[in-house]
Formats: sequence, structure tokens, C-alpha cells
Amino acid sequence: MKTNKYTPSLIKGMPNAPEAEQAVIGSLLNFGGDKVFDAISPELNKDMFYDNRYAVLYNAIQSLYANNKPCDIVSVSNEIRSMGKIDEVPLHFIAETSNYGYDSFHVVEHALMVKQKYLQRKAIELSHILQQQAYDDTEDIGDVLFNAGKALEQMQQDLIGQSESQSFKDIAQSALKNIERKMGMYSSGQQTGITTGLQDLNDMNSGWHGGELIVLAARPAMGKTAVSLHFGKSAAIQGIPVVIFSLEMDSVSLYERFIASESNVIKVRKYKPR
Repeated sequence: MKTNKYTPSLIKGMPNAPEAEQAVIGSLLNFGGDKVFDAISPELNKDMFYDNRYAVLYNAIQSLYANNKPCDIVSVSNEIRSMGKIDEVPLHFIAETSNYGYDSFHVVEHALMVKQKYLQRKAIELSHILQQQAYDDTEDIGDVLFNAGKALEQMQQDLIGQSESQSFKDIAQSALKNIERKMGMYSSGQQTGITTGLQDLNDMNSGWHGGELIVLAARPAMGKTAVSLHFGKSAAIQGIPVVIFSLEMDSVSLYERFIASESNVIKVRKYKPR
């Protein structure tokens, strides 16, 4: 929503979440802006931060990530210096913010808090502008409602995240950057995806990657459930949230299979009293 003569210059008590903003930027600084940035970038943009210092930091990290550069404290500090914002975001503030980092699972929740407060502020601003324009006889009511509708549509788009529609040019740029990032990880011996827990399989696919549909198929009683549980366990050990849906077994039976696997028991037998 563009600023105009009706936009409030200052509304006291505007909704914001300073701790969540600090946690988001701290997580990006702590975890190098790789998996964490991938997790939150569909939800956030720099305009959603209430504290402009965090907005500047997010913009710097986003720029580094887009150019396939490391997103540590030193790199971010140099990027902010090159942006001419080092007086606004001094080095001690960057170092202090880096002390408040969390893993990729928690940072998504913090990012959603930041976005929620942003949308609350936009809703307050829109209602203020709509009220002022409705009282103004020089405004055409059709234009007022049309502009309000456009602003609401933008807020709804911000609510659901980035649009899935992209130009071929944007897709090509993203693909090339992704290839460069993977090549850099390959050359340093890093794995590009989430480990499967099976080294031979990791060598074949370099782990699981977002957007993939993996089908595990075999004849009955060949160990599909055990292997699936092993995949889930391996991801969970890395701190990746895992959920398992089963139409065949209940939760207790699945847990028994998991315990059997961890205990190196071939099969859990259910004995009946004689």
C-alpha cells in the first residue's frame, strides 16, 4: 500500500514483535542463511520488519544469499558497510543480534509472528485511510473502494506467501544460482539434501530435497515400513520436523516397529498367554 496524504505518519502502539524479529535475524546469522533462509523466504520480505535495523540486516542477508555468498557476521557486516548503512546498523548491534539464533524449525514460527504483526499494521493503516477517504467528498467512492480492494488483495497475497507464478527469466536465474550453490557444496564434500540415513543412497541422490515426491515400493513383508521409519528418524536427528501418516498401522504398532529397529530386534512378536 503506497503512502499518500491519508497514511498515518505515526500511530502509537502499532503491533510489532521485536523478540521475533531479533530471533529471525539471529537465526540467519547463526546458521549462515542457508537452510534457514530457504525456510522463511517464502513468508517474509524486508518491509515486514517493524524495526528498520532488522529490515536492513534482512536485506543484506538476502543480497548475499542471492549472490551465493556466505551469510556469516563478517560477510553481513561488510555488505551493510557497502550499502552505506553501517551507522544505522553498527557492528555491536549485529554481534548482539547473532546471540539470539534458533534452528530452522523454530525460526519459521518466529517469521510467521513477524508477518502477522506486519499484516495487523497494514490492516490498521488501510482502515484509517479508508475512513479518511470515505469522509472526503473530493474522492470518488468507486476509486476508494477499488483501491481498498487492491490493498486487501495484496494483504491476502502476503498472508499466503509468495505467488507460485514466476517468469521464465526468474526461474532461470534461480536455477543457475541453485546449481552454483550445489556445485560449491559438492566441491567441499558437503551433502546438498537431508540425509537418508543410508550412505549408499546418499551417494546416489545426495539426500532428500524439497519439492520431491519419493515413492518406496516393494512386495509385502519386505521392510517398507522399517525403511520409512529409518528415513524419518535420520531426518529427525538432524532437527528436521517429521510427521508419519499410516493407513496400515496404528501409532503404538509403529512405535513398536521403531523400538525394534533401534534395538536390532528382527521382529516384535506378540505372545498370547497359554
